Amino acid sequence: MKIVARDIINSNCLDTVVSNSIMRNVLLSRGIDDIKDLDLSLKHLLHYKDLKDIDKAAVILADAIINNRSIAISGDYDVDGMTGTALGVLILDDFGAKNVHYHMPSRYDDGYGLSTKAVESLYAKGTNLIITVDNGISAYESIALAKELGMQVIITDHHECQATLPQADAIVNPKQKDCKFSSKNLSGVGVLFYLFIATRQVLIDKGYFKEIKPNLSMYLDLVALGTVGDLVPLDANNRRIVKAGLSYMQKGFAQVGLKALAKICRSSLDRVSVSTFAFEFCPRLNAATRLNIDTNYALLLLLEKNYVKAIEYARQLDFCNKRRNDYEKVMYNDAMSMLAEYEKDNSVVLYKDSFLEGVCGLIANRIKDNTNKPSFIFAKHHELLTGSGRSINKVPLAKILQEIDTEHPSLLERFGGHNMAAGLSIQPQKLEVFSQIFDDKVKAYLIQDIGEDIVYTDGHLAIKDINLNFARLISSYGPYGQGFEEPCFDGIFEVEDASIVSDRHMRYKLKNNEGSFDCILFRATKEQMNIHSGQNVHIVYTLSVSHYMEQDRLSVKVLHLIKA
Repeated sequence: MKIVARDIINSNCLDTVVSNSIMRNVLLSRGIDDIKDLDLSLKHLLHYKDLKDIDKAAVILADAIINNRSIAISGDYDVDGMTGTALGVLILDDFGAKNVHYHMPSRYDDGYGLSTKAVESLYAKGTNLIITVDNGISAYESIALAKELGMQVIITDHHECQATLPQADAIVNPKQKDCKFSSKNLSGVGVLFYLFIATRQVLIDKGYFKEIKPNLSMYLDLVALGTVGDLVPLDANNRRIVKAGLSYMQKGFAQVGLKALAKICRSSLDRVSVSTFAFEFCPRLNAATRLNIDTNYALLLLLEKNYVKAIEYARQLDFCNKRRNDYEKVMYNDAMSMLAEYEKDNSVVLYKDSFLEGVCGLIANRIKDNTNKPSFIFAKHHELLTGSGRSINKVPLAKILQEIDTEHPSLLERFGGHNMAAGLSIQPQKLEVFSQIFDDKVKAYLIQDIGEDIVYTDGHLAIKDINLNFARLISSYGPYGQGFEEPCFDGIFEVEDASIVSDRHMRYKLKNNEGSFDCILFRATKEQMNIHSGQNVHIVYTLSVSHYMEQDRLSVKVLHLIKA
């Protein structure tokens, strides 16, 4: 690993609004070269008009609402899909739709997305219109069946589009080739939210709302949560959505279920942040579908309007998350043991009968981090194997799976996802063939960029700048996340003190000739645990504000640490 500071960018375009030179260069290095991109107010949110098919979709949906047709929201089982499903049900209720229901697939019984079985079930319930959220763009057979049965279908999705698209009545997906919407990074729930903005306008134009028009901003907490949970790039438009959602929550305008979840997580609602979403809310919401249980407590929580019931659902989610953590520990240890005899050079593909399908993605991510190789972890799903993959920057999973399917059309049963995270289904006897083909594909991409792994930072800080006020300044330009990374800095320091925390973390006191500071490294390696006082280390770290005992405190978190 090589640690490299980003170049200083010579530009005065932000001089009038960002006085701190360090912060100014942080923003410039992240592509912020226009003052308006620093204004994250909703008045600058991109207009829906450039989303292909959205006018058509809004008219179809408005007509279904006005004529009391039966509408079904068909979501997916991750945080993006669940927040999208909840958003659909809640807003349609606000719009006065009389006959609304939802379909949420089971990770274990149904698999990803809208299945033909689901379509048949919705048809039996008398559904007239199916709206997908966070899925549907690859559901060719299911949507063809829905149309054959006389139902209308609106696809709202954000996954990669293939050359041909399903024959839906309308498709709203910013990644369509000829879609002019300037941000291609909307989450699934974000796409659906835009559909509701457009539909609200159609209903207004038709004089549908007799009294108060629904205020859609009150649901931005769900949109923000799904956006963070799906790890989509936080471009300016997504940052506006996330910042607005967090702001509404901090002022107390959160969904009842999220208030209850915050209570169970012991998180202060007035200080909810991207980190709260990522490390407290999302793991608990996802835990409901990672385990093979009958009840989806996460979706029940998001839909619940009674606080007492919501607290009970939140407790169930907390329990599910603890069970998920137990499974993850066992599976990770098994996977690491299997790695000792694994022979592929460029990637990792592992399967074991006892692996739990819902936890495979988590293990794939940890194996990827441990090996710096694209990794797929497989589990048994009925007669097939299902795999969850995680990748490194140089290797696009979605593109590779598409190439494999084109070159070997009978190999993959189903596949989909993003370049950094994807999934597939395959027949057990074909796993080894896939493993070799995948490894060869990864090798081809790696050959194009065989340089040393580089960690880019925002440069060095003087010890005097490692303080609470600068951490507050950094926070003020957030939210940060995928594609708009939190500022990180690096430096060489001497270890003054080192101690192990909870058997797997390290707390250090570091110093140089300017002074000293305390920091923490989570999930330390054995080598990092063996570092002792007197040694020099090169670290990459972030500054943030923590809140403890009613006081703000500086938190210095170490992301990377190597001996200097």
